[in-house]
Amino acid sequence: MSFIFSKGARQERARKLKEEATRGRFFELNEIKENGGKIFEADMDILDLKDSQAITFPDVEVWPLVTDTGEEALTTVSLSDKLAGKVSLVTVCARDIARPMVNTWVDAFSKKVSPNDRLQIVQLSFVEGALYKLFRKMLLRSIKGTMADDQHHQVMVAFADSESFR
Repeated sequence: MSFIFSKGARQERARKLKEEATRGRFFELNEIKENGGKIFEADMDILDLKDSQAITFPDVEVWPLVTDTGEEALTTVSLSDKLAGKVSLVTVCARDIARPMVNTWVDAFSKKVSPNDRLQIVQLSFVEGALYKLFRKMLLRSIKGTMADDQHHQVMVAFADSESFR
């Protein structure tokens, strides 16, 4: 709410929105339309965590679509705990429109890398806005209904701001 009363905060927010509108979604949507997806060259080398180039993924409190037993989650979990001890492909969706593109990456990764107990795929979806937290159960069920059953255990939903991930 402070951005409503502070002229500097309003100007900064307007600058960020203008930058995102001119470069952000529209640019990415055009790229997806032109190329049939977002082009990204992945590095196939795996770094040891002790390597100076290795970085850890930021911790976020997330709601899993399902628990390890396949039931509805009753509490949040730490994403760092979920990622610990495994090599992970983490995909991040700030908007649901990105889901088809993310699925192409997940499918390509799954085809390239054979099933392995040390590898996992985690699909992180951000739902921004305090109002959406009130409808958490309904939104989680809706997301679950749009995904294949074999992907439910991969999906984590963060009801938080995604600005630091952009």
